Amino acid sequence: MRIARLEFGGHTNQNLRILRRTLPQGMEIKYLTFSSALKIDQQLGEEMRPPFRAALSLLDRLQDAPLAAKSLHLLPSDKIGRLPAPTGHLYHAPLPPRLDAVYSVAPPLVRAAIPFVYRLSLVTGVLSAEQNPSLDEFSEKCVLLWYVDPNDHGFPRPSQFALKAYIRHIRQYAGSGHTPPERKQAPAPQAWTDLRRLMRQHGKHKMIQRTFGVSAHAIQDGLTPAKITPRWIERTLQILPRKERNAFRTGIFVFDDLIADENFPSGVLPSKVSGLKRERKPTRS
Repeated sequence: MRIARLEFGGHTNQNLRILRRTLPQGMEIKYLTFSSALKIDQQLGEEMRPPFRAALSLLDRLQDAPLAAKSLHLLPSDKIGRLPAPTGHLYHAPLPPRLDAVYSVAPPLVRAAIPFVYRLSLVTGVLSAEQNPSLDEFSEKCVLLWYVDPNDHGFPRPSQFALKAYIRHIRQYAGSGHTPPERKQAPAPQAWTDLRRLMRQHGKHKMIQRTFGVSAHAIQDGLTPAKITPRWIERTLQILPRKERNAFRTGIFVFDDLIADENFPSGVLPSKVSGLKRERKPTRS
C-alpha cells in the first residue's frame, strides 16, 4: 500500500484494502492468479465486485511501477488481467489454456463463437471442465452440438440458427470444413434434448433438471437415454466421486419413474429399469 501511494498518489493505495476481506484465509496476494481471482469474484456480491476488480487492476499496474521493482515478490507472478463481465459466457465457463490461446488471436467472428460453444459443450456434457482440447479437437466436438437447441438448456440466445453459424466459423478457422452431420445420425446430445422436450410436453417440467446428473456422464460415453443399461449404471456409480454420485442416482430414478408411466413414449427410454433401490429416510417414532 505504501508503494502504491508513493507511485500513484492520492488514495489509490486504499483500493488494496478490499483484498483483506475478499482473499481466502491464509492466501497471500502473491498467490493470486487469473483463475483464483475469477473464483473469488464469482462469490462476491454486486457491492464488493467493483472494488475487488479495482484492486486487481492496481496490482497489475504495480507490476510495471519503478518503485515496486524490488518488491515484485509481494505481487502475483503474472498480471491477472481484466476479468470477464459477469453476464458473459467466459465468466461462467473460462476457456482452458489451449483454447484460450486460440481465442486471444482469433478473428472477430471466431472470438464471438468460441465462448458460447465452449460453455454449451460443458452444459451438454460434450466436454468436461478438466479437458484441455486443441482447436482441432474442439472443432470435432462442435459437430455434436449441430442439432442442439440452446433454448433447451436455458439460453434464450443465441438461437439454434446462430449456434450453427458459430460452429461453421470455428470449423472453418480450424480448417475442418463445416458439413453438418446427417440427421439420422444425430449425436447423443440431441437425443437428450429430444427427451427433455418430450418431458415438457408430458408435464414433467420439474423432473428435467435432475436428468443433467446422468446426461453429463452418458454423453461422455456416447450414450443416448435409450442406450442406458443397468450394467452401465453400476459401472458409472463405481467411478463417480461422492458429490456426483448422488446427483447421478437422482437422475436415474427419473428414468425409472418415466418407464413406469404408461403414457410416456417408451422408445426414448432405457429398455429396463435401473435396479437401484431408493434410500428411504427412517420414519420418526
